Amino acid sequence: MAENCGVALRRVGIECDHGATRVTFEDRDHRLRTDAQFPTNEAILGEPGCGCEVHENIRPEAPLVEVVDPQLLAEPASGLDREQRDRTTIRPAYKWELYNLTEDFSQNNDLASKMPDKLKELQQLFLQEAGKYSVLPLDSTTNQRMVTPRPSATAGQTVFTYSGVFAGIPLGNAPSILNRSFTITAEVEVPQGGGNGMLVTEGGLFGGYGLYVLKGKPVFSYNMLSLQQVRLAGKQALTPGKHTIVFDFKYDGPGVGKGGTGVLKADGKTIDTQKFANTVPFLFTFDETFDVGLDTRTPVNDKDYQVPFRFTGKITELTLWRWRRQGRHGHTPR
Repeated sequence: MAENCGVALRRVGIECDHGATRVTFEDRDHRLRTDAQFPTNEAILGEPGCGCEVHENIRPEAPLVEVVDPQLLAEPASGLDREQRDRTTIRPAYKWELYNLTEDFSQNNDLASKMPDKLKELQQLFLQEAGKYSVLPLDSTTNQRMVTPRPSATAGQTVFTYSGVFAGIPLGNAPSILNRSFTITAEVEVPQGGGNGMLVTEGGLFGGYGLYVLKGKPVFSYNMLSLQQVRLAGKQALTPGKHTIVFDFKYDGPGVGKGGTGVLKADGKTIDTQKFANTVPFLFTFDETFDVGLDTRTPVNDKDYQVPFRFTGKITELTLWRWRRQGRHGHTPR
């Protein structure tokens, strides 16, 4: 990219080599020489020296020029083949920001309007490096693709029934409760001495829910991405024998991430009711699963239990009903 004119920085740099990224250190003082800094498909890092007005402490998480609304540049860069030029068509809404990270590490002072020549220089450099490392066209739909439903064996299904222990179900084949009303009914047998353990859970420490029995008492915990914990619990322990535990949630939609009202019941009697200010809108977590009868990853509420928290009684049948998504006039039938 650019020579650094002998200026070395005490930072970790990123070099791109045909899509590979490697961390490099240089000399015993951990000083770094930089020649190619293309840390993401939406940023370019300028040179730290050579008399430039903008100096860069190289840090991939805080690039010198950052694409805020990823589209392409007003002018295709030279050195690109025809196909690459076709993919660098102007999109007027595209916005770049320029920062001096030596003086403005938190990226608070956008210099794009004050230093248009430097901005244009690095824009052209970005396209050259983007073409070189095959990252064109830019794709700003990461979040959209993250939450897009994948092919699933349970697509369109509204009633899910399980018995016994059924753990490790991938979230793509689990019943999603996001942005809708739902009801969980667990037919259980509590052993002598009282029951303890997980009935059903999805997600974990960073977002999810769990219906379980704790020291004989039914509990439902909802973890709102570690920002809020809603907990409903009975005051009386279940006696040994057969019981029906129900959690019913009425969603306040339409829309995503809305709140709702949860009702916890045991043997037909309401034992707790709580209002939910918000719910998780798109995704609980990437690395958790849907489990019946135990919890295989991290706890939804680590103040109540630790995994695996296997249920000590028997789950005769557990059913989860999902209402179809709410429209303008309320929920449609299951």
